[in-house]
Amino acid sequence: MRLYSAALLIIGNEITEGRIIDRHGSYLAMTLSGIGYIISEIVAIPDQQEVIVDALQRLIDANSLVVASGGLGPTSDDCTLQALYSIEEAVTNSQQLKNRTGLAPGVITECGSCWIALLPGPVHELQPMVREQLLPHLSQVHHVRPPGHQLLSLFGVPESHADRFLQQYVAQQGITLQWGSRIGDWKNQLILYNSTEYLPQLLSALRHEFGYWRILEGDEDLSSQVVSALTAVGWKLVCAESCSAGLLSAHIATVAGASQALWGGAVVYGAGAKQWLGVTKDVLEKYGSVSEASSSALAHQALLQSKGEAQVALAICCVAGPTADEQGQAIGTTWIALEDKEGRLHRQSYSLRGNRVSIRRKAVIEALVALLDFLGHTEETNVSQ
Repeated sequence: MRLYSAALLIIGNEITEGRIIDRHGSYLAMTLSGIGYIISEIVAIPDQQEVIVDALQRLIDANSLVVASGGLGPTSDDCTLQALYSIEEAVTNSQQLKNRTGLAPGVITECGSCWIALLPGPVHELQPMVREQLLPHLSQVHHVRPPGHQLLSLFGVPESHADRFLQQYVAQQGITLQWGSRIGDWKNQLILYNSTEYLPQLLSALRHEFGYWRILEGDEDLSSQVVSALTAVGWKLVCAESCSAGLLSAHIATVAGASQALWGGAVVYGAGAKQWLGVTKDVLEKYGSVSEASSSALAHQALLQSKGEAQVALAICCVAGPTADEQGQAIGTTWIALEDKEGRLHRQSYSLRGNRVSIRRKAVIEALVALLDFLGHTEETNVSQ
């Protein structure tokens, strides 16, 4: 089988000046390597036509595929298309890629023995265009075939812990690991090559070690699993969020059909808001805002306030930092509580690591895992991160 090399060109002053973090490079590299391309390099350059022309010409000469992102919009600094068409050979078999989520269309064209794809910069425009139009086109022109591989999504499992655990399978069964995108603090993605035969065994071992809902097959998300699980039993969720301040509800609401599973909730950030929901002042003063008692009371009161319209409640309290709370609890201390209409209860504490943003996100992940475990009665392992 012929090997095809691909280069990625990330265009934008906002990238080269450090104003935003490039997320396209990792996504495109993982996607293209997953179908058999060898990624030769990832290059970031500014919105300058002469620089883009030089980079395109160099990469075209050395690769079978060049994928560029950014610079296709209507503003004066969007000059990627002009740069491409200043290369005389780059107009053969030029085709437009429709943009169903934005205004700027993409382009795919042939230049000698190299195909060039120009994609828009916004993530919500680029990724659907890749999945729905670019990949089908490449399968026709290059006939690439992915090596036998499986994609796993890991939630709340440190990369180093999973990698160390999997080394026994790498040594014994010839499996190759490739860590893919890290989606902020939300999830890690892992590609296992030569693993098809051993996947059931690997999944079982990983889930036994780290917890069932922390390991999902494919590019899955915990929120979609929550919506599916709640919809399957006809239940709706009510949330009482302290440190997460609505982040949990917002995460679930990104899933199509979330209205069938999410009833609503309250942001009860301060002590006064917690009392407004129904938690007594005595509980807060005696046990503190971040405690088993307070989180349990929040879940209970949220369920009561839904007046039977929600069947399960989830509460999150945590010390997000940058300093300890008034009771002296360490940064990252987190309590999650669940209560359902049948009176079943679940309460669990966590010690999460990171800065304020990271801890809040990790608390949401732990809450989603705890909810799925609560609904599905699966065995869950506590992981401190």
